[in-house]
Amino acid sequence: MKQFRATMLSCLVAVIFAACAATQSSDESDMQAAAQNARLRTAVDVLRSGVAHAEKNDYDRAIQDYDEAIRVAPDYALAYYNRGVAYQNKGAYDRAIQDYDEAIWLNPAYSKAYLNRGLAYRLKGDNDQAIRDYSEAIRIDPAYAKAYNGRCWAYGLSRRPHEALKDCNESLRLHPHRPATLDSRALAYWLLGEYDEARKDLVRARDIDPQSPFWRDRFREFEGMF
Repeated sequence: MKQFRATMLSCLVAVIFAACAATQSSDESDMQAAAQNARLRTAVDVLRSGVAHAEKNDYDRAIQDYDEAIRVAPDYALAYYNRGVAYQNKGAYDRAIQDYDEAIWLNPAYSKAYLNRGLAYRLKGDNDQAIRDYSEAIRIDPAYAKAYNGRCWAYGLSRRPHEALKDCNESLRLHPHRPATLDSRALAYWLLGEYDEARKDLVRARDIDPQSPFWRDRFREFEGMF
């Protein structure tokens, strides 16, 4: 009986110890999660500051804030993405592409990162890579009108007007009356020799956004083409 009680006591102690150990492990996990959440909250606050600077076109200060957000939360994909946008707006396309690469590595389904990386490649003159990135954005989000428009423009610059026209039509189906896409389709029509259709799209785009000086400049560019 004494031996049985001793055995039972040992088992009870072992159970209690195991329970305490499990609780301790859970508490440690909770503390780690809380610390991570605190870091993320700090990163989000700093990110918001960066966005405010970016909205004022102060990209250098925005980048400083995004740097800090990344230091605090190194796996924060949005911080890399926003920093990429800031670098892109400064014309630092290679640096922007590096940040988009990191954002995509952290979030492989980040369609916006593919879209903007495609734009960065296009601005660098690499239309083939731009088309690949726009295509991936569309694969992830088949209703992504901006990605169709981006690929339309890249196809146009690559002298592939039939593919460009198809993408612009799809973009306009998803987002009708978007001036930027009408402008892209005007390029496709012009490359196909359909100058009246190109002019119609430019006129429609201008009528939708009559206050923008962009259209005056765009018509000047097309003056000798029609």
